[in-house]
Amino acid sequence: MKSMNHLIVLAVMFSLIHIFKNNFSWIGFWNIFLAGILLGLPYIYTKSLWLPIALHFSWNFFQGIVFGFNVSGHVTYSIFTQTRTADTIWNGGKFGFEGSVLSLVFQIVAILALWWYYSKKSEQYQLACVPVTDQPLVENQVD
Repeated sequence: MKSMNHLIVLAVMFSLIHIFKNNFSWIGFWNIFLAGILLGLPYIYTKSLWLPIALHFSWNFFQGIVFGFNVSGHVTYSIFTQTRTADTIWNGGKFGFEGSVLSLVFQIVAILALWWYYSKKSEQYQLACVPVTDQPLVENQVD
């Protein structure tokens, strides 16, 4: 539980780092908060930074360079050029996909999926560590 409290604090800090970006929105704040949870959750279970770094890089790469969204308010070069008829909460507007309701839903689903996966994996590991025997682990010795 202690690590989950730390995760929430770090996710708030991650959001605050992005608060002064161009075209910031409150939906963007909550999405970046959820991104902090999404990036921190694998670290809590694996104690490795590889997956969080890969997720963060992939998110920014595909969002900006591939699909042409602004990344946290920054305009980037992209392979595909997209046009919007209007800046709405559904497409994130000028802040980018991170400012959209769709991103909010996507991240909640991803967080729940990661949490479920690591919870199941953690249970399997704990079960695998329990010795299977009919004998008591500690024998009572009577002298």
